[in-house]
Order: sequence, then structure tokens, then C-alpha cells
Amino acid sequence: MHAVIARDQYSAWVCESAGAKFALAQILVAFGAHALLIKYIAVFITNAFAPEFIIIVWRKLHI
Repeated sequence: MHAVIARDQYSAWVCESAGAKFALAQILVAFGAHALLIKYIAVFITNAFAPEFIIIVWRKLHI
């Protein structure tokens, strides 16, 4: 029973998370943001503080 509840809660969280990402993307599109910016923000949200992203930001800030 607990597994079913946990699965349902996880499913709800995934749906909410996907909805939030979609809403953010829609807001960015509405403001005319560039596709590359949307891609970077989507990557940032999806991989929050992934090492590759930190390295990219570090290089951009120190050039």
C-alpha cells in the first residue's frame, strides 16, 4: 500500500515539475527570449547545478 501511495505522490510531483518547467518556458517565449537562453535555463532547471553547467558558467565568467 505504501508503495502505491509513494508512486502516486511521485507521479504528482513529476507532473507538477513538468508543468512548472512548461510554464517557465511559456513565460520566456512570451517575453521573446532567445531559444538558446531557453535551452540553457531548461538545462539548468533539469540538471540543477550539474558539474558541466558550473564549468561552463565558470569559463564564461573568467574570460
